[in-house]
Amino acid sequence: MQPDHQVLTLFPLPLYIGLIEGGILPEELAYAQNLAYDPNTGGNRSSSNHYVLHEPEMARLRGIAEGHLNNFRQQILATDNELYITQSWTNRNARGSHHHAHYHLNSIASGVMYFTYGGEVPPIVFKSDRRPQIAPRQTAGNIFNSDTFSFRPQGPVMLIFPSYIDHSVVANPNDEERISLAFNTFLRGDLGVEERLNRLTL
Repeated sequence: MQPDHQVLTLFPLPLYIGLIEGGILPEELAYAQNLAYDPNTGGNRSSSNHYVLHEPEMARLRGIAEGHLNNFRQQILATDNELYITQSWTNRNARGSHHHAHYHLNSIASGVMYFTYGGEVPPIVFKSDRRPQIAPRQTAGNIFNSDTFSFRPQGPVMLIFPSYIDHSVVANPNDEERISLAFNTFLRGDLGVEERLNRLTL
């Protein structure tokens, strides 16, 4: 017997989760910890180096990131334009620190690699840009009525998501520091269609 109705998911937002094969190596974690960081202002501390994945010490992780970006490009963007890493930096969240809600300008897709994970490491929180006008009493949350989504890594993974999505990190309640590496991307090659008068060559 066929159901009397169906529900389609219109215009979903992708959250790509990729495995960091081999995990984070001790020398990669040590490199991230020993970078120079901006002064602590109560929030997270970002590395002074904004091109961390271009450093030879991070060559392995850059290769892994580029492999997952290629999957994202093919499976989600469905384009033959190259998706390449622009800037990249590490973040550290000590006990009590958070990362304010923000999005990334001049980037197509952004990524986060987790150097610490599991336990009570604070999650990344994504916030929808939908602005509902009414607030009915909900009996359950689902993908259609929720406006936030939290992800807490339980293993060595990286996330890739559209750069325009608001995201934040809640305050770290633990003595264990949260360490991550973030990066932005852009497209290379011809964009648009000449006949539609929107061609752009990068």
